[in-house]
Amino acid sequence: MLALLTIALAVRPAWRARWGVPLAIANVVMLGFILLVTGSGEQLERHIGAEPLIVRHRELGEQLRMIWALFTAVTVGLAIVDRRARSERAAGWMAPVATALTVLSVVGAIASTVWDVRTGHAGAKSAWEDTPSGTAKGYDGGD
Repeated sequence: MLALLTIALAVRPAWRARWGVPLAIANVVMLGFILLVTGSGEQLERHIGAEPLIVRHRELGEQLRMIWALFTAVTVGLAIVDRRARSERAAGWMAPVATALTVLSVVGAIASTVWDVRTGHAGAKSAWEDTPSGTAKGYDGGD
């Protein structure tokens, strides 16, 4: 959802005046949640062991953590630059920086969504495949 809101603010720059700062704050909060969740994934791996599917899930979670941290930094930077550009009414050097941060925020929104789906899929696969963490041994995905 935050990724879609980020893209909406990129498409409609006028909305950033009202929603840029709340979106940046929401991304910081989400980063906190991601840090907690990746920590629990690391504990799961220590508890179950280095099963290949669990290791893959953890690796993707670590990558997601880094992607989301960069995404958050970009959205916070964009909120700051956009706010300053509006208050100073100076396009000057801030306009190209805001444009670059807008493009990076869209790239970050897409990348974070892709990694979120990949991480979730790897976690589901590790839960349903024939591993010590699986609750449905031998589940093949069929009905």
